Amino acid sequence: MAKKLQLRGGTTSEHSTFTGAAREVTVDTTKDSLVVHDGTTAGGIPIAKSSDITLGTLSVTADAAELNKLDGATASTAELNHVTGVTSSIQTQLGTLTTALGNVNTDLVNDTTPQLGGDLDLNGNSILGLSSSNLSADFTVATGKSVSTAEVMNLSGGEIGANPVVNTATTTITEGSDSFDAVNESGTVGVRAYNNGSGYHCVETYLISDGAITSQGETVVYTGNTGAGTSIVKIDDDKFVMYGFYINSERDPTYYYAIKFEVNPITGGVTVGTVKTWTDSDNRAYSNAINIYNLDSSISGAVGMYRRAQNYSGDPTYWYETFPVAGLTISTQSTNSILTQYSNSLLVNSNTNLIAPVTGAVWNQCDWDGTDVSNGTTISTDYTTGTAMPFIHRIPSTDTFIFAYINTSTQLMLETYEYSSGNLNKVASSALVVIDDASGVTIGGITGTSTGVVLTYENGSKGYADSFSLDGSYKVSGSGISLLNNSTNYAPKIQYSGASDLYRLWWNEATANVRKLTVNAYSTSALIPIGISSEAGTGGEVINTVVDGIASGFTGLTVDAPYYYDTSLYDGSITTTNTGTLVGRAISTTELKVML
Repeated sequence: MAKKLQLRGGTTSEHSTFTGAAREVTVDTTKDSLVVHDGTTAGGIPIAKSSDITLGTLSVTADAAELNKLDGATASTAELNHVTGVTSSIQTQLGTLTTALGNVNTDLVNDTTPQLGGDLDLNGNSILGLSSSNLSADFTVATGKSVSTAEVMNLSGGEIGANPVVNTATTTITEGSDSFDAVNESGTVGVRAYNNGSGYHCVETYLISDGAITSQGETVVYTGNTGAGTSIVKIDDDKFVMYGFYINSERDPTYYYAIKFEVNPITGGVTVGTVKTWTDSDNRAYSNAINIYNLDSSISGAVGMYRRAQNYSGDPTYWYETFPVAGLTISTQSTNSILTQYSNSLLVNSNTNLIAPVTGAVWNQCDWDGTDVSNGTTISTDYTTGTAMPFIHRIPSTDTFIFAYINTSTQLMLETYEYSSGNLNKVASSALVVIDDASGVTIGGITGTSTGVVLTYENGSKGYADSFSLDGSYKVSGSGISLLNNSTNYAPKIQYSGASDLYRLWWNEATANVRKLTVNAYSTSALIPIGISSEAGTGGEVINTVVDGIASGFTGLTVDAPYYYDTSLYDGSITTTNTGTLVGRAISTTELKVML
């Protein structure tokens, strides 16, 4: 029998505190395994047994060079477990992956149907090469709409073809050098007051159709020796008051007068009432003013008036008076000094109070019983930003008002106010900026219904009429598209006809100008042209739209001419007339370079 070699040994615990000599080998009697020592490491270096190495059914073959690649490598159990399931050599698997990666073309030249797995972020860069090709997108045609090839597509709510509903106006009609003071829309009768230069105060009526103004002749309503300045205010459907002054040649004071007359809404005939005058004995009404205005006469049955006179010492005195709408006689009823200066008094609280602005921040109030005013007091108000008195539209049968004014930041504003318990309060979040820089704007008027209003103004030597919708709280919730008048340097006046959302606009320049406005929608979707349709479609269908590049399908284009969105139609048509919305430039008779 061979000689026996017995090594020193001990348990795992005993080894943990034992430091063997260099190259000494001991036996761990707990693990039945060898431990190699280096003379410095306590416990030595255990040598693994074959039972400690498990490869399962995987056969591993490697030469020395391949195994040396593992030098210094570390891996967790979870990481090593990724080898599970490998059924072929690693070289074969990597070769297959290399082949697959080689088929990816980063230039996308060979991929005829490239797709993104998510949104493409340009990161501040551009997509080049659109000058000779198209960038297009698919959009759903708006419900109830249809579009044709080569139309400008308007975007609304993610759908195309939803062109705005457009308010329409008749062609401007004019009449010589005459000027209108009022328009009786219920009978399409225009009315003007004037002094004919010979001391005759006259009223003239016109039948206004959509195509012409026909004079019905003048009616003399008062004869003075000399005179100047005459105004008209409409107080009821067919009733008007003309007022002004004349000069007595003997004592030369100014005499003021007012006269009520009625207009036949069909023939334009005039029936004149009795003249009401204020003479020198009426607290010396000399070189001062009279003004008549409508206190919602259809509700109150009375019209407001104020006179400003002065005594012989030059001190001004004010009278606030009312007279009934009924009949043709002006019989003034009562006086009160606190509201006499202000011509835009408002009826509130079921027509039992009158309020009127003194300044932007201060308003006055008095009681009202239909014939008398009394108990003048100052009320509190949130209206503080207007440098001039607002133009006001009262929501019918309510104490809610829409104010149109230019604030101290020179913005043209619309804002809703409510009167309650002696306070005029601004409705929260009701302010709408119509024009941000209105430094050169002149307001013409505001009127409408409980669902929408129309505001007229002059801006940049052009007259405009803008329509605005009101929500359930009478806040301005949106605006329609401005309708440009043919006016220059004049803010159109406006009157609601009371039926079918019809309005009459008029203004006076070298000639009298009149237009009829039909409000098809007080507010519509914004005009957002995004491209040109490249195919036809109807509501609910998805069609392709060229948003940049070259759009085709047109006929008769003028090469190199710029084309604009036709805002006289708003149906997707284009025109060479500069409407302010450039669509593109024609590169052929059938193609347009989109420039939206």
